[in-house]
Parts: sequence; C-alpha cells; structure tokens
Amino acid sequence: VVRAADGHLSGVRLLPNNEQEVAWSFPEQQQSSGGLNSFIRGLFTSKSSQADYSAIYATPRVETVDNQQRLYVASYAGDVVALNPIDGKPVSGWPERVNVGGHVAASPASDGKRLYVGTGLGDVRSIDAASGSVGTAIVATEARVWSEPLLADGTLYVSSLDRTVRAIDPATKAVRWTAQVDGAVAGNPTLAGDLLIVPTLQSQVIALDAKTGERRWAFTGDN
Repeated sequence: VVRAADGHLSGVRLLPNNEQEVAWSFPEQQQSSGGLNSFIRGLFTSKSSQADYSAIYATPRVETVDNQQRLYVASYAGDVVALNPIDGKPVSGWPERVNVGGHVAASPASDGKRLYVGTGLGDVRSIDAASGSVGTAIVATEARVWSEPLLADGTLYVSSLDRTVRAIDPATKAVRWTAQVDGAVAGNPTLAGDLLIVPTLQSQVIALDAKTGERRWAFTGDN
C-alpha cells in the first residue's frame, strides 16, 4: 500500500520481472455528471457530513479482525475507514462515516479488537475494530497527541506535545504512571525489553522504565 502526496492510497500488486501494477486507489476518483443533476446534488449534500481523506499523514494499519484482514486508514480530518486490502473498498458493515472529533497525524494502536487513535484535541479515542463504533476518550491531555499510541502487555503508552508520557490501562482508563521528558514528543516511542524509548523534539532520546516511568538514561544529539 502506497500513500501519495495528494492524500490518495494505492494498492500496488507486485508482478514477475520486478514489475508492478496499481490494483486499486482510495478514495476512488469520482466522475462528475455535470449539468443540472450535479448542481441539484450539491445543494442537498453537506460537505461537513462527508468523510474527508484529502490529507492522510498516518501510516495505514493492517489488522486481522474476525479472520479477515482489514486496512485501517485515518485521515488528518479525523475520519477512519476499514478497507479490504485486496480491492481497496470499505469492508461490509463499516459505517459510512467514522470520525474521532479531532485531527489525526499518527497511526492508531490496536489490540485486534479496538483501535486507539490519538487526536489533535489531546485525547485518545477508541474505535471498535469490527463495527466502527467510537468510544469515549481513553485519556485527555493538555496538548496534541501527534505520536502513535503504543500498546504492549495491556498498557497503552501515550506521548504528547506537553512533554508528558502516560501509561494507561485501556480497559479501566486508569493512569498507571506519568513521566515528564525534556521536549515535546511527536515521534513514535518504541519498546526495548523493559525500556520505553521516547524521542523528543529537543534532539533527545530518553529511556523510561516501562513499568514505573522512571528515567533510566538520556541521549542528546546535535541541535
């Protein structure tokens, strides 16, 4: 799956002899019929009620749900759709529009049953991976969540632009610990054994104890 600069996604099929072909594109190009019919249709269609995939910054995520692969795509406008990765069409049963209420710049986390989507409103919203139902906020921060939430061993790690990393129980929404770092976090944290590795916009990489949030070490690069 290839993401283009204009916001479109394409499914590219690999062929023998190192050749490729485009199997599908999303969203599909809409053919305008023009004339009076097009004008009347525009009068009764609210742009705000339509999903907006004109900008996609989050890397699409593939998950297996009910023994079927799904490709989850989140747009900057906050719309989320589940596609069949074979033909690029929305999966059966997915609502016409699913929106988390804020801008989305990072890929969602997933446990195979729910998606966890960080937003520009500073919260993380959960979405039922099968039905598309949007739940209440898992956590509300004081700054935008531009980094990808990380789910591991039943803990959801959420980093935000307010220089804070939070460890959340996604089932109960209880905060297990919080840790302050020396810069806003927009990159994606990762786990290395029992360490949570967090990159910051202050040219630092900080290692936190994944269970307690205690700082283990920090590395500062060139500004």
